[in-house]
Amino acid sequence: MRALKRFIPLVVSIVVVVAVALVGLLQSARANATAQQIRRDDRVSEERDLASLTNQYVMFALKDAYDFVSVTPLSLKPGDLADTAHIMAYVKRSALLNYGGALVSLSGSPLNAYSAKPGLPPATDPGYAPLRADLLAGKPGISSVMTVSSVPVVALAVPVQKGGETAAIFIGYFRADDNPLETYNERLHYGKSGRALLIDSTGTLVAAGDRTRVGKKFDDAPVLRALAARHSGFIEYTSHGTRMIASFSEDGIGGWASITTQSAAEFFGAIRSGGLHVALALAGLLVVAAAALFLMNHKRQMALARAYEYKGQLLANTTHELKTPLTAIRGAAVTLGMRWRTMSAEQVDQFLGIIHRRCDGLSKLIERILLGARLEAGREVALNPVPTDVLGSLRGITSEFKDVSPKHPILLAAPENVWVDADPEALDQIFGLLLENAIKYSPEGGEVRIAAIDEPRSVSISISDHGVGMSVEEREHIFEPYFRAARGDSSRFSGVGLGLSIVRHLVDRLGGTITIESTPGDGSTFTITLPKATTPRRGARVVGERCDRTVRVGPAGRCPRRRAAPGAQRVGLRP
Repeated sequence: MRALKRFIPLVVSIVVVVAVALVGLLQSARANATAQQIRRDDRVSEERDLASLTNQYVMFALKDAYDFVSVTPLSLKPGDLADTAHIMAYVKRSALLNYGGALVSLSGSPLNAYSAKPGLPPATDPGYAPLRADLLAGKPGISSVMTVSSVPVVALAVPVQKGGETAAIFIGYFRADDNPLETYNERLHYGKSGRALLIDSTGTLVAAGDRTRVGKKFDDAPVLRALAARHSGFIEYTSHGTRMIASFSEDGIGGWASITTQSAAEFFGAIRSGGLHVALALAGLLVVAAAALFLMNHKRQMALARAYEYKGQLLANTTHELKTPLTAIRGAAVTLGMRWRTMSAEQVDQFLGIIHRRCDGLSKLIERILLGARLEAGREVALNPVPTDVLGSLRGITSEFKDVSPKHPILLAAPENVWVDADPEALDQIFGLLLENAIKYSPEGGEVRIAAIDEPRSVSISISDHGVGMSVEEREHIFEPYFRAARGDSSRFSGVGLGLSIVRHLVDRLGGTITIESTPGDGSTFTITLPKATTPRRGARVVGERCDRTVRVGPAGRCPRRRAAPGAQRVGLRP
């Protein structure tokens, strides 16, 4: 009996250890399943967004075609050269329907047409079937992919009204392998095996990220069956011996659908392999593994929560940044559309200027998001370091901000003839983003100071403001992507939270360092240190120009934009 009592603590310990191990395994399996489900839900949500974007783009194209036939004086007479000229002009300026156009009678007889080579699909092509069905249902029509001499072509159709009644049909065509939809799909990246696809009602690829596949059949039958059964979703299946996943969503027009495929191993990646590693660790040392499992599970959940939070921040910030310019563009476009006939040329130019400026802003925002994504993903960004004049580069950047923010005087102090070995456009990005940040968080009239210090082997450039400043905790996260310090006035402190992350990556790739000093209420100072370059020899490639030692940029004056020296080559931030 006593011998048995001695084993009771051991048995209890073993039971406790085994119980802890089982609980840990169960918790790990549950967390793993939850993480996989979150991953699936996120992909489906993203697929719906892509489908919605495709729908909006096609609807914009249809609206553009409808506006064309509504405002253009078309005779609708067969062989009319004026009608043909109108169609040709429209095709050449259209963003999507850039392959050809045709006017046909209600009986289907051709009236007038224009197209690029090798010509338009014949009227007997079965690809017109869904287009005809849409038109008979009283809706704008969209065809499936048709092929003309190996060129994949898609058609969109709208009715031509005369006297309040439909008198003819206008059909616009675009090349499926050479249009903005295909270009957009090519820029979507999902690891090494991921593919973003767009299919028509017959399962033919409209866009594939690989132009050689456009016009061919999408042959993953399990995905097509799942798509036929429900509007959107996620499926895991086997294709040619490889376990695959696919997210899909109907686009809501012409029977088209957006699909993203990827290998299951790459999609779930660390989530599944992490669970296997945890199980092996627990099998080796149950007690330690149980504790390690709990910690790892906690970290994983925190990482997932942070990633989800960052995604929400990105969506919220980007939505906010897009809403204002889109509202302005829409307002200007609607005003032009309704009143352009009665407006003066000056007023038309004013509204077109609004659209142009807002589009430029949107383009810069998208380029910043794409650059931040490339840098965070560790993808190569082509840098071409050359000896660059620090003072000339700073003068060029500060002069650009005079018109942008005239109420913020900028003081620049830098020695002459000091050079750094850096990519000029990357340096412009760094200085521009830091200066933009300083101005954004400075009060109206707040002074921004820029100073450069020539050291034996490096050059230090600091940009200081007297703005809101940051706490210690905020400084620890300030270079993380999508992180933004908490501020009450979100309308004033706008942005998507990528600028300082881009600065950090570019400085690192130039072989430099960046530090920050900041106190809440007293402003912030960002200091970058870059490798020093020797003064260029005669005939060497340089960028920059000399300037006065101290320059005041703002209400008091302006510096000219920096120019590349003779023989200098233009460098860019290319993937």
